[in-house]
Amino acid sequence: MIVGWRGGERELASCKRVVFRSDLRECNKRNVMLVAGGGSGHEPFAAGFVGKGLLSAAVCGNIFASPPTSHITAALEDLKSKHGVVVFVINYTGDRLNFGLAIERFNTHRTAMMLHWKAVKKERELDDEGLPARCSL
Repeated sequence: MIVGWRGGERELASCKRVVFRSDLRECNKRNVMLVAGGGSGHEPFAAGFVGKGLLSAAVCGNIFASPPTSHITAALEDLKSKHGVVVFVINYTGDRLNFGLAIERFNTHRTAMMLHWKAVKKERELDDEGLPARCSL
């Protein structure tokens, strides 16, 4: 599914469902890395936002499933930024759990890199009548 995202500004990690900026090595020297990810619905949402001035990497799960912690950890290890990494996670239980576990394990074993994460919530979860609203960010 993510093979179609390859382009001039993106590269795929080998054997992982991770999309990186093609100029990642030179960006690591001077920038804070931005990562997002989560399960893939109709398309892997974060992969489309990888590129110059946007995300440094995106970790994509299978359809309607969070990416496994091993893929998330592989992405974090490949970033290796001295300036730190910020991870944005969509506020779904599986995504929060898997990203949280991967980040916690990563922080436990590697203290040389600053790593922060933020769960992104939906704009509205209930409509005016108290019923589930349409999904939106």
